[in-house]
Amino acid sequence: MPYVGAFVAAVPVKNKEAHVALAESVCAVLRSNRATSVAEDWGDDMPGGEGE
Repeated sequence: MPYVGAFVAAVPVKNKEAHVALAESVCAVLRSNRATSVAEDWGDDMPGGEGE
């Protein structure tokens, strides 16, 4: 039976490097626990002035 899990986090641009490092370590844990696919994406479609 397929299972899909998703996480969405609002991360300020100034914390992008730390977030990517955390995501990479989480990816390793998920893969070691049989995740067949893990994806990380970074979007910047917040309206101007919000989220910074």
